[in-house]
Amino acid sequence: MNPAVYSVIRDGYWDLSKLDDIEKQVHLLNIYQKLMLIILLSGIKVAKFHFHNRFLYDFTSLTQKNKDADLHSMNYEEVINTEKRFNYRIGNDLYLTVIKAFDDIMILEHYQEFTSDEIKKLKFYEEVTQNITIYRNKKM
Repeated sequence: MNPAVYSVIRDGYWDLSKLDDIEKQVHLLNIYQKLMLIILLSGIKVAKFHFHNRFLYDFTSLTQKNKDADLHSMNYEEVINTEKRFNYRIGNDLYLTVIKAFDDIMILEHYQEFTSDEIKKLKFYEEVTQNITIYRNKKM
């Protein structure tokens, strides 16, 4: 296991300069980590990946310009229940985007608004994960 993959699995830390190294050992990642890798490899700049049903989150090497903005539990529940799923503004340089990922809700924390192309990609990834979930449930 290379150090970049170890960091993802052990610490939930994604070094964006090491995505190629992580991709070489993609077979070691779980299904959620594979989705995160696909999102990052497609050029979508995400700072943190939060999951609704998990206590921990994964974070990347992106740094925040404005340290004043922060995600609090109040904002977390608010964004899950809002109609606006993409580019939900929390602070000056902090946005949240909500997608369904398999049987969970994934919240992407990012420092710039996603473009329409990035949103299209995220909607596609969301659809793929939902189809996988449907297929897995039928097999059970």
